[in-house]
Amino acid sequence: MNTASGSRSTDTIRLLRIAGLIACLGSAVVFAADLLFLGGPLGPDQPNVMYLVPTKPDWMVLWGHTLGVLFIPLCLAGMILVWHGLRPAGFWTATLITAGLTSLFAVGPFVHGMYAPIGALIGAQQQIDEALYTALMDQYLLYFTSPALPMIALLMLASIAFSIVVLMGRSAFPRWLGLWSLGPMIVLFMLSPRYLPPDLAGIVSPACVHMAYLPFIAFVTWRLWNGVPSQP
Repeated sequence: MNTASGSRSTDTIRLLRIAGLIACLGSAVVFAADLLFLGGPLGPDQPNVMYLVPTKPDWMVLWGHTLGVLFIPLCLAGMILVWHGLRPAGFWTATLITAGLTSLFAVGPFVHGMYAPIGALIGAQQQIDEALYTALMDQYLLYFTSPALPMIALLMLASIAFSIVVLMGRSAFPRWLGLWSLGPMIVLFMLSPRYLPPDLAGIVSPACVHMAYLPFIAFVTWRLWNGVPSQP
């Protein structure tokens, strides 16, 4: 019995380590991919990152688009660690919060995949009829926001619940991690570019999701490297 229990414990630790490293790798690659085809100084002619896409070489757009779509799913591995870290709060509490946070990366590849076509349409604005451009842009933005808005709502609810559980000391995480909850931190990074110089805004704006997630999951991986601590 002790041998079996020890084997399960070792397997769990191995799983947590592998999942954490996979999530960190995925987040780092997507961070770089976002900067590759969406990064650059923002200004009157480039009010948001989609307007930067037509200014980039084709290879940057192709690689930034492709790497993001392929590597965002790897970030889901980090949710294994989040669940284990929240498990002291109860099975269903951990499961429901983790499921809500998972929406960020479950829908992420689709949302990321819309930047390149919308950017290409912006670049072609001068070559097509204005009415056609407007109709196509309205359709693209509809397809972009339809999954994004429910995802953001679910992410925010799960993030608030995560903060409450962690701040109350009912998880395996230190209480301060409740202040680095993914939803609010992503929103903070999304809003901050309007107060930053154009060059810095052009870095923070496209990479806001993984500026929040990469340090979060890196810390969580370190925290659970030797298994789930008994005390926060």
